Amino acid sequence: DDQDLTDSIRSCHTLVLMNSPGYAAGTNPWDSSLMNRNDELSTDQTTMNFNLTTGSPTSANRFTRQYYGDRKIEVVGLNTKEMAFIHLGVQGQRIAQCCDVHLELNRPMPAQMDGEPFFLAEPTVVKITHAGQVFVLRNEHR
Repeated sequence: DDQDLTDSIRSCHTLVLMNSPGYAAGTNPWDSSLMNRNDELSTDQTTMNFNLTTGSPTSANRFTRQYYGDRKIEVVGLNTKEMAFIHLGVQGQRIAQCCDVHLELNRPMPAQMDGEPFFLAEPTVVKITHAGQVFVLRNEHR
């Protein structure tokens, strides 16, 4: 969303971009317990404020709980230790909640989408945005 967060991700081994609480066989690196002041599900469109000098969130920043319908992409950074312990409930570093992600990759690297690995053989630009929403039917009598 037009903010350079390069300094915020320098210590990350992995970036996870998601719009659902499930990742890596049921883990939740964003932390589903994040609630607002009234301990109710927060679905508001809170804007992030970043310190442009350090690239880190300012004290006025507040992330909201993940919600499928908010049209936001949650960006989480994980270091090597967090990756090793993610199945024990370890959460990553919340970097952003945004509508658009623009990644400039300056060297080849492995990537994964929906659990499927692939290799980006050349430097490239990756743009990610919320493409729409699909309604799903659920059996209430199950």
